[in-house]
Amino acid sequence: MKKVATFSTIFSTIWIVSILFVLSESFSRFFVKASDTWQHVVSVTLPNITSSTLILVIGTMLLTGVLGVLSAYFVVTFEFKFRRWIRFLLYFPLAIPPYIFAYVLTHFIGYTGFLQTTLRSFGIFKPEWFEWNAMVLGMIVFSMTLYPYVYISTKSFLERFMGNYVETARTLGSSLNRHFL
Repeated sequence: MKKVATFSTIFSTIWIVSILFVLSESFSRFFVKASDTWQHVVSVTLPNITSSTLILVIGTMLLTGVLGVLSAYFVVTFEFKFRRWIRFLLYFPLAIPPYIFAYVLTHFIGYTGFLQTTLRSFGIFKPEWFEWNAMVLGMIVFSMTLYPYVYISTKSFLERFMGNYVETARTLGSSLNRHFL
């Protein structure tokens, strides 16, 4: 037990010293004139990176929300063939890391990938179909790997409370199309 306490003390001390070093370096930068390189980064690169990040985050949030909520709504609300299988398969993207999905997607839709090769063999290939924006592909990759989290929470909410809402809506004369809204 003594060895664990000693190891914990040494590890904690190293960790605290490291954090204090980073904080002191950060704080000391307020009192030193910024270098030309840092001024260039702040004036040119940082606004571009910030706007790109915000676009990626907002687009991913919207697409993830739409995919997760709609898939949960359709699976909970409607009876259709293979519904139980689809409910199970909608969890699969949780097992795929985004970087692997991105690699597979770019290979699949790339020039030597399966999709373009197949379309060229049938003679229906048009190069402008595959001029993808990197930001759009990033949104698709993140949304396809993150929507199961929205799906899980929405599905559990709808399974628990959907009956009450539908019953109340039907009592008030609402149509099936208006239930979702």
